[in-house]
Amino acid sequence: MTSFFSWKIARALGIVLTVTFLTQGLLGLVPGSIAAAILGPQATAAQVNALNAKLGTDRPFLVRYFSWLWNALHGNLGSSAVNGQSVVSAIRSALPVTAELVILSVLLALVLSLVTGTVAARKPGGKLDSAIGAVTSASLSLPPFIVAPVLAYIFAVQLGWVPVLGYVSLTSSIGGNLQSVALPVIAIGLPEFAVLQRLLRADLAATLGEDYIDAARGRGVPEGRILARHALRPSLISLMTATGITIGRLISGTVVVEVFFSLPGIGSLLVRSILARDLIMVQGCVVMIALAYVLINLVVDLAYSLVDPRIRIQAVA
Repeated sequence: MTSFFSWKIARALGIVLTVTFLTQGLLGLVPGSIAAAILGPQATAAQVNALNAKLGTDRPFLVRYFSWLWNALHGNLGSSAVNGQSVVSAIRSALPVTAELVILSVLLALVLSLVTGTVAARKPGGKLDSAIGAVTSASLSLPPFIVAPVLAYIFAVQLGWVPVLGYVSLTSSIGGNLQSVALPVIAIGLPEFAVLQRLLRADLAATLGEDYIDAARGRGVPEGRILARHALRPSLISLMTATGITIGRLISGTVVVEVFFSLPGIGSLLVRSILARDLIMVQGCVVMIALAYVLINLVVDLAYSLVDPRIRIQAVA
C-alpha cells in the first residue's frame, strides 16, 4: 500500500516539475525577450532592459528557473508586468468561479450518467436504451459554444428566468449565485454527460453479462441489489478515469463559456492576460492549471485501489 502511494506521488511530483521547467523554457522562446513582448514595439531599449532586469529574465535560464521555483514553493508566482497585481492574488480571486463551474458541471454529468447509464444497461437495445442513446448522441454533437448562446436566448432573453451576463458570489446570495451559473453549468455539463453515460453503460452492460452475475441471479438475489452491490462497483473504473480527465480539462476548458457569460474565472483571466501580453500572468495560469490537472488525476489513481484492490496489488507487483 505504501509503495503504491509513494510511486504515484513521486510520479506526480516529477510531472509537475517537468511542466514548470518546460513553461519557463517556452518563455525563453519569445522573440526578442519577455520584456519586449510585454512592452510592445513602441518600447525603447532602456525600458526593455529595465523590465528584463526587474523580471530577472536577463539571467541564465537555469538560474532563472531555480529562482522562480524557490519563490513558487513559497507561494510567490511573481507579479503582473502590466498592472502589478500579484499572480497568486489574481488566481485566488478567479479560481473559486472556475472551480464552482467545474464541480457543478461534473456533478450534473455524473448524476445524469449514473441514472441513465444504469437504466440503459439493464436492457441493452431496448426502447429506453435507444431513447437515451439518441439523447447522448445529440449532446455529443452540441459543444458548449453552441449550447451557451441557445440557452441564453431561450432562458435569459425570452423567458427572463436567469441573468444573461455576470456572476454573483455565494457569499452575496446563494440563489443569485445559482441563477448566474445555471446556464454555464448546463452548457458545460451536457457534452460531458454524454461521454460519461456511454462509458458507464458499456462497462455496466459487460459486467452484467459476467458469470458471477448469473450466479447471483440464480441464488435469487434481487436485480436492484445485483446492480448496486455486484455490478456497479467494478464498472466504475472507466467512469472514474474519465471523470478525473474531465475535471482537469474543464479547469482550462471553460474559457469560451466564461468569456460568453462574463464570468471572472481562470479562463477569462487567461484570455485577458494573453490579449494584454501579460506573459507572467499567463505563466502562472498555465502552471496552476497543470498542477490542478496532475493533483486531480493523482487522487483518481489513488481512488482506484479503494474501488478495486487488484489494481493496487498489480501496480506494486
